[in-house]
Amino acid sequence: MLQRRCRLVDPSGLSYTRSETPADPSIYYYSAKKRARRRPAADPSAASTHDHDNLDVLDASQGETTEEWREWTSLEPGIVDDIAGRLLSLDVSEYLRLRASCKYWRTCTADPHVHGGGLDSRFRPRNWIAMSHCSSSSSPSHPTTTITLLNVATGARFDVDLSDLFSTHHLHSGSSADGLLVLRDKATNAIHLLNPLTRALVEFPPITDVEALEVPPGAYSITFRANFNLEVGSTKVHVPSPPPIKGAGMDDATSPPTLVLCLRKKLSHVVVAKPGVDAHWVSVHHGEQQVDLLTGLGRILFQSLLSLKGRCYFTTARGDVMTLDLGPMTVDRWGWSAKKKPCMVYLLREMALADRVKAMSYLVRSHDDRTMLMVRYSFSHHGGLTITDNGDGNNPVKTFISKGAPSRMEVFKMDIGDGRGRLIPLQGIGSNAAVFVGDTHSIMLSTVKFPKIAANTVYMNYLWQRVRLFGTYRFEDGKTTPPRDLRRYKEKAKNLGFWKSKMLWEDHAAKRSPQIAAQVLRSQVPSCC
Repeated sequence: MLQRRCRLVDPSGLSYTRSETPADPSIYYYSAKKRARRRPAADPSAASTHDHDNLDVLDASQGETTEEWREWTSLEPGIVDDIAGRLLSLDVSEYLRLRASCKYWRTCTADPHVHGGGLDSRFRPRNWIAMSHCSSSSSPSHPTTTITLLNVATGARFDVDLSDLFSTHHLHSGSSADGLLVLRDKATNAIHLLNPLTRALVEFPPITDVEALEVPPGAYSITFRANFNLEVGSTKVHVPSPPPIKGAGMDDATSPPTLVLCLRKKLSHVVVAKPGVDAHWVSVHHGEQQVDLLTGLGRILFQSLLSLKGRCYFTTARGDVMTLDLGPMTVDRWGWSAKKKPCMVYLLREMALADRVKAMSYLVRSHDDRTMLMVRYSFSHHGGLTITDNGDGNNPVKTFISKGAPSRMEVFKMDIGDGRGRLIPLQGIGSNAAVFVGDTHSIMLSTVKFPKIAANTVYMNYLWQRVRLFGTYRFEDGKTTPPRDLRRYKEKAKNLGFWKSKMLWEDHAAKRSPQIAAQVLRSQVPSCC
């Protein structure tokens, strides 16, 4: 079997070793030129014949391979660009390896470090997730400055040293926008987006500078102003430092693209900004959503965020699906142009769940990056879980008991082809896939690439493992497994005060699905990838 192994270094300084069997042996873009190792030829004419030959010649009599000179730099720029485009359609890391192989090829292809201001959608590492707690050198007393990147499509993994940035920036490891890492400057609170593969760094305004486009109605109430730190006639949103950033996404409806951040806990705001254009962050209007108390304070009720095909989608806990409408400039009847305020627009309103049923809904993208799934866990201590089927009319959704309450796990495919949302019930995740759910983001992994993961299974985040007392749910038999051991975090918070311990739990345990994935995958991800 043909094998290749090499040391890879790209212009950004990223270096790692990879050994693999190529799916297509005709692809040899790892070395720009193969050094000639010509055997002495007995016949000079034969030697001259091989001098211009561009292929490896096998000497059948002696079983040796003679490698001839290959002038890869003679390729036409159009051919190089076509090869680069095909590799880019597979993964941005393949494109970077091509550029790292030859200086001439770098001149024929777009530089991802500067092209599109570092936010070009073609060069975003969508298939890569950061697992900051997966490094072997990481410990509670000695936090590491190295993050582990895992490709959820191929299983490749390597470590990236960010010691130069971690000295001045804080990594919000629970938030990434299309694979771009969210960093916060410790001194100025300015937000930066980092592409961990290209090292491109994009700056945004300080996250503590957030403005709403209109005064929330609650600002005119004396009670609201006293309890929620509002000012009469003020549109400023008070964001604490450090900010509770729990979720990020990219919206390509504008130029340059817009970064979307979720501010959770008591804030419950969605804020947006464009690099180099906006002087401050803008709070998204709740739009059609009307929720007592929340919308009166200018806040938004949401559960999870997902970026897909250049759009941002949100879901509420019950399963309503919304999208972010940034909107172009609008013109009124008098001919004046005005900027349309960013607001939430409903694609789907959930009407099936009874009022007494509690639920948690999560959006996750499929392996092919074409479709969007919703995973919803619902339960009720007071009834209301009616018998529903999964779409074929024959197999009702299984109901199981969790912490003494009837519970249900459902999976839907989100159809938004006609601009209106529609949920299509499915029988499960699939025979070759599993989903890790979390409020910041959820991920789908292939059980073929990661065979130790149970197929057709939902892995719950830390919060719901503690609250509902189960760790996974298998669609095949409707069975659950016990929650994972969380003593590591209890030991870490043992000597802290009550409030610090509570904050530590919320930060590490409540929101992050990649950390659950890190524990499951740590023993099986190949270190050479």
